[in-house]
Amino acid sequence: MKKKMLLTSFFVLTFAVRGLMVSYAITENEGEAKKWAVEGVMSDACQCMVFCPCEFMSAPTFGHCDDAAILHIDKGHFGEVVLDGLRVAVVSESPEGERLVDTVGRLKFARIYVPEEASAAQTEALAEIARRVFGAFVTGAVQISENEKVEKVKMEVMIEPHRHKVHIPGILDLDLQTMPGGDGKNPIVIDNNPFEEAGFGEVLVARSTTYKYKNADVGVEWDYGGRSASIRTFKMAGEIED
Repeated sequence: MKKKMLLTSFFVLTFAVRGLMVSYAITENEGEAKKWAVEGVMSDACQCMVFCPCEFMSAPTFGHCDDAAILHIDKGHFGEVVLDGLRVAVVSESPEGERLVDTVGRLKFARIYVPEEASAAQTEALAEIARRVFGAFVTGAVQISENEKVEKVKMEVMIEPHRHKVHIPGILDLDLQTMPGGDGKNPIVIDNNPFEEAGFGEVLVARSTTYKYKNADVGVEWDYGGRSASIRTFKMAGEIED
């Protein structure tokens, strides 16, 4: 009788523990589903003369920013949507007389370009990540611009340590390379830049060899080859608002 009671108690305890483990796992997954996190590398180019005045808290060379950026996600998720290895491109323009880093949320326009092979869930998640990475420049920004669109496009992206390139047929051609420092090999690096607290790493000084963009919707056509560009890492995370 005692042996039977002991066996019964053992099975009850085992199922109770397993129940707690399952409950904990569900709670943990639910918690992760309400969070986002990304880390990777961001490159961007503008029409400023080398090097970008924004890094030194100065006004744009020509009065405003015409910016194109590539976000390469090494590792990341938005809720339960895994984003490892995906890319998204963002093109935007700041108001006249103002810097992009000060005006995220009220830029003149923004286009978020997502690769055509992305699923519906990944498309939405990539757009949200782009908003949050750009929003890191301005606390509280929930969008890049009121004139903002997400477009799925055919996108070719090349990411190398010292060269980044994106081609969107008929829309964007961007090719940028780091600029070597005094040793003639390694890139010029800006450490302790103004945006490190937002989650951006050290800045590699770069220059675009090609930077062409055309958008009939907003009536812009740029050709800024040979101007300022940069490459930097990013690592950010947060809660997903209900």
